[in-house]
Amino acid sequence: MIEASRGYVRVRVRVPEAYLLLRACETSRPGLLVLDGDGRRVASIPLPGMGAPAIDAATIAKRLKAARTATAVERWRFSAGGAKENIAKLHEQLASSKGVSVVAQKGGAMTLRVVAGASTPGKVAEAARRMALTVRWHEPVPVAFVCKAELKPAAFAAAFSGVAGAWHLDPAAGRAFITPLLLDSEGFPAGWTADVEAREFVLPGIPQGGAACRVALAPARIPGVVALFADVFNERQTVVGRKGKVDWAAVKQAFVAAGCKAKEQTRSK
Repeated sequence: MIEASRGYVRVRVRVPEAYLLLRACETSRPGLLVLDGDGRRVASIPLPGMGAPAIDAATIAKRLKAARTATAVERWRFSAGGAKENIAKLHEQLASSKGVSVVAQKGGAMTLRVVAGASTPGKVAEAARRMALTVRWHEPVPVAFVCKAELKPAAFAAAFSGVAGAWHLDPAAGRAFITPLLLDSEGFPAGWTADVEAREFVLPGIPQGGAACRVALAPARIPGVVALFADVFNERQTVVGRKGKVDWAAVKQAFVAAGCKAKEQTRSK
């Protein structure tokens, strides 16, 4: 098993931060979650413990080796607005698309699994437009960019083609669809300004167990918040939100209401 793991970049995620990945990445604890370099899910391999079935080392090694060449899958979440019958048609069309499966649908809210390369957010938007529907994306997060120089599609594509986590690019609109797992507002190419910003909060006395998830997820309910990065053991958290759209006082109050008196501080480099 050790030999099979060579070549992977290994990151140990402890509880309670691990809880934040369970639903988003459809994985289990304890286990091995395999992601590609852009944060797409490749495989989830359960490990013995916490009631999981026993699995021998040879089987784990076999699955790790298979994951090296497995096709990654993206998780999409969006809300469609418009006539109910047209939302139902969009759901039916997406469910029958090659490489796409609908995981959940409630009203206009849809969660999809999409094989990498099988579709693009643009195709969903175009299908929705033909049905007189509007689409609001939650994941991956659409991030708009402006540049001091003239915005040219070719320049945008060249600048963002290597940005980790940018699953899809819309060069004509100067927009990238980025997974929340890698949405770091300070990791964008020089010269490009995004419509999102990150703020860091100190969370003194945050619980160290599962209760920490309640605190960590509290800002997610605030309009405009698009990504969360919890660092429970160091009692801090980074919150990413839309510039000019987030009530940061409300974010701080959400932490307080969850049981932790938060303090905003200058973001560390």
